[in-house]
Amino acid sequence: MGLNKLLDGAEYPVIQSEVSKELLTECTKVAGGRMDINSKLPDDASRRKRKLNVESVGAEDRCSQKIGMSEYSIPGLKVNERAKRSAGSKLVGSHSVNDKYKELDIANDERDRQDNEAAELADFNPYEMEEFEKAYFPEYVECECDYTEARNSILGLWKRNPFKFLTLKKVFNMVQAKFRQDIERVYWFLTVRGHINVGLFSNSEMKTAMFRHLDHMKNSKKILILGAGAAGLAAGNQLHQFGYQVQVLEARNRLGGRVHTSESLGGSLIDFGASIITGLVGNPLDELFRQLSLVAYPIGENGVLYNRQSGEVVSTRLDSQVSEMFDQMLEAAVKQRSDSLETDRSLGLVLDELTGDLSQEKGYVLDWFYANLEYACATDLSALSNNCWDQDDVHEFAGNHLMLVNGYSAMIEPLARDLDVALNVEVKEVRYSEFGKKVVMMDQYGREYEGDAALVTLPLGVLKGGECRFKPELPVEKQMAIQKLGFGLLNKIIIRFEKVFWDKDVDWFGTVNQSSGRKERGHIYLFWNMQKFSQTPILVALCAGEAAHRIEERSDCELIQEVIRVLKKIYKLKRKPVAVSSAVTRWKSDQYSRGSYSYLAVGSTAQDYVALSMPINDHLFFAGEATNPYHPATVAGAYQSGLREARRIHQTFCPKEQNANCGVTFRKDSQRLAPKPRISKKRSKRVPQPNS
Repeated sequence: MGLNKLLDGAEYPVIQSEVSKELLTECTKVAGGRMDINSKLPDDASRRKRKLNVESVGAEDRCSQKIGMSEYSIPGLKVNERAKRSAGSKLVGSHSVNDKYKELDIANDERDRQDNEAAELADFNPYEMEEFEKAYFPEYVECECDYTEARNSILGLWKRNPFKFLTLKKVFNMVQAKFRQDIERVYWFLTVRGHINVGLFSNSEMKTAMFRHLDHMKNSKKILILGAGAAGLAAGNQLHQFGYQVQVLEARNRLGGRVHTSESLGGSLIDFGASIITGLVGNPLDELFRQLSLVAYPIGENGVLYNRQSGEVVSTRLDSQVSEMFDQMLEAAVKQRSDSLETDRSLGLVLDELTGDLSQEKGYVLDWFYANLEYACATDLSALSNNCWDQDDVHEFAGNHLMLVNGYSAMIEPLARDLDVALNVEVKEVRYSEFGKKVVMMDQYGREYEGDAALVTLPLGVLKGGECRFKPELPVEKQMAIQKLGFGLLNKIIIRFEKVFWDKDVDWFGTVNQSSGRKERGHIYLFWNMQKFSQTPILVALCAGEAAHRIEERSDCELIQEVIRVLKKIYKLKRKPVAVSSAVTRWKSDQYSRGSYSYLAVGSTAQDYVALSMPINDHLFFAGEATNPYHPATVAGAYQSGLREARRIHQTFCPKEQNANCGVTFRKDSQRLAPKPRISKKRSKRVPQPNS
């Protein structure tokens, strides 16, 4: 079995590149000191698969060489050397030596192939212009191939070497296009949209200098960003490189928001929130992964189900039968979708109607699959829209699902390296003008911060709670979107044991609870085996659905003892295993998140994500995973939304760029982003699926 088996098709090669010492030194400014908070979001919604555009290691037939750590490391983000030694060839590195693909040696046909793949990874049609491109370059509508040749070539240059600023001079020297006079326009178009020269590359000061040279007005423009999570830091980093003054206000005493890697369990780096990269092919985080020379471990369906009461392994035959039945039920639920919001029903209700007479044994295993889907969607199935719950599936990223050796914070925190970030600033009020002049934010002490524009990246749960006031009130459309969208919950019980007593070779193992109903089926339903990923005797138990809420009312001691009893039973231990240290997340109780990640509730559609993303008077902007209809509930979606809003803000102050459509566009009557595939990839897969 293998969720991470590489699919057939072309592989985007990666050339050898070194991450500069200067870049990594700069990253240590924010990576060096980490503060532990009892919280973190579940990882990137786990549901992507195709092909890594880094050397993919871990697939049996492609694992031909060992990819180790980078020559350089980031102080404060220490790599677990034991994990490095033991993982060997299964580690996925951010770049590798492959002389065949060195830039100057690529044959023309091979270069064209790479350029076309680079366009696909950037979500372009390699052979045709997108509608927003036609609006910006109408003169090429009758000769699209000339434009796409230039665009693809520039994207290919960047993808082959995202470690260094791609200069316009290099583009002129390398790109072969019939109409070279517009190469500069295409170059800046792609840069502003965040397709090239994005992330943490060396000599980024060249980008800033070039933008300031183009428009001196931006030197005096100050942008306030509310929130130092993935969206806020992505936007801040991009805007800083565009030449703006940026100030980030963060309520917590740390960076990352719902991305939180903690060292509280004996120094081991454990993600309390987001922890899984769900494929890097087409993922905007791919550049960061490569630029920071990160190392990850591929994960898959290498797991086993246990009966919690008897301790016996659930038979493969029974597992397969229920898995197939579950897929058939989900397919049948698709046929019961309605064309109007008024008749939308919950997925849970539809599945209940479709459930036939089952043996008790099958019913218990089916509950486990329900719990796994509740993990993917961060809520009980009774709250999910049957019409739209999986509308983003067609936009899934491809490639292996990965766990970062140093944790997710190693990817997100360095984005703050050049930013003015004020921690422990809890914004209570945002005042903006109906005429779009200035934006003022007031903190818990009454101090005011003023900017020419502001970006709000508060989690949907905080917006729902009204902890931050807006004056005047937000438009009705945005208030309705906040009300209609769901904001779910996933929690973790993390235990470091004295020694390993479980199967150290599995990625995960699940527990089928025969005594559970809907409210308890997600309670301690799955364990991540961190021994395999970090070489430390740590298990991470997941609580999904209704159970995720219920554990927040119980004590740590009570929960830890219950986990130990479950483990003792399924592994038939004579004595209780010894817990050395532990932690329990409570994301719902966390006043700065109020939950984990968003979902489409009954009566909501993808249009609500769009409504939440829309700016107000071109001076108040919104980003975050709940504003991204293509990749909601993911770190990648949050990061991508930050780049989107940086583009919008830049186009506000540079009107000449406004024809480059930077927003999210749908047909007005569209509930979904695109026609739904026959069956969702994330459904019955036994590997955990969302932000774990």
